[in-house]
Amino acid sequence: VGPTGAGKSTLLRLIAGLYPLPAGQLALGGQDLAELDPAAHRRRLAAVPQEGRLFSGSLRDNLLYADPAADAARLAELAASVALDTELPSFPQGYDTPVGEGGITLSGGQRQRVTLGRALAKGGDLWLLDDPFSHLDAATARTVWGRLRPQLAGRTVLLVSSRVSLLAGVERILVLEDGHLVESGSHQELLEKGGSYARLQAREALQDALEAAP
Repeated sequence: VGPTGAGKSTLLRLIAGLYPLPAGQLALGGQDLAELDPAAHRRRLAAVPQEGRLFSGSLRDNLLYADPAADAARLAELAASVALDTELPSFPQGYDTPVGEGGITLSGGQRQRVTLGRALAKGGDLWLLDDPFSHLDAATARTVWGRLRPQLAGRTVLLVSSRVSLLAGVERILVLEDGHLVESGSHQELLEKGGSYARLQAREALQDALEAAP
């Protein structure tokens, strides 16, 4: 977490290997990223950008892009894992509804959830999630994250989130400012510290209260 421009997305892009990096700068599991085989590294990744683009085709095509042979039960499981199942009746052709170029017929929140479902179908043991709930309201974001988290058990997940309330149960929170790590710890530890994270939490609570006011 951290303010806009803190370096959160840049860090994920570095881990994904999208930017060249000198040797000795970044290690994953004790291995220098610069020395890893790029193709093997990409195969283990599941990366979900904030504005993930969908492919022209149907909802089914996009959810099962990485696993086109999956059956109906797997398709339903993926949709439920990202809370798309409750919205399925609103799609005129169900899973066969065309999403348009880039997913233009869907809302921003629906596109984000389809992108998360697509990543879940791919698998991967290192997940890079760059604010994938930014287009969702607070309640829907909590629902999606609550359903998705059990599916990610046993994997390493780096989540950038503008909603600090989603981070209450994660193992470790890193707070970035101006490209530097300024705080690190659990949700409760950082709240008790009363620093940058606590201020972000207080600001979000105030915003939620204002949005909920009649």
